[in-house]
Amino acid sequence: MFNRNRFSSAIVVSVALLAFSIGAQAQTCPGSHLTYIVRDDQGKPIDAEQRDLQFKVESETGPSTSKWFVSGKQFIKYVSNVPEDINRLNGTIKALYTSAMCNFQQPVKLTVTWKDQTMNLRFLVPTLSRNDSKDFLVDSLPFKSGDYEIDLTKDPEGKSLFYPARGWKKVK
Repeated sequence: MFNRNRFSSAIVVSVALLAFSIGAQAQTCPGSHLTYIVRDDQGKPIDAEQRDLQFKVESETGPSTSKWFVSGKQFIKYVSNVPEDINRLNGTIKALYTSAMCNFQQPVKLTVTWKDQTMNLRFLVPTLSRNDSKDFLVDSLPFKSGDYEIDLTKDPEGKSLFYPARGWKKVK
């Protein structure tokens, strides 16, 4: 004999399973993250949450990466080749970070102002395949007004790496 409630339940479960499997296949990568350690004019790391530090994005990457946030104090995640002095900062200060679904499609820009000085930063990101992800941990120069860029594309092993401050170049 036909049981209408059992049949309806089976339909609902089937539709839910189909919707879940479609949604699960849509996200095929963990996402990319860019974390930036802020330093004062003497080169000392500073907490990105302090009041006299302002930041805004000038994004070329669209809405998914148009915002920067203050990280938690545990800001080092999934990154290798981190020097011990940077590892010691983890848990003591907050950094700035942004993220993208799968990967960054264009260079990422950030404007940071501290004590009436403004740094305009441009992060040159690698071109990755559609479903690849990569994390970047970038150290700052001592804070000084100007335009700077760092090339994050030079990683022959394809790992998520730490990028030291010496990689920053002044843009003319």
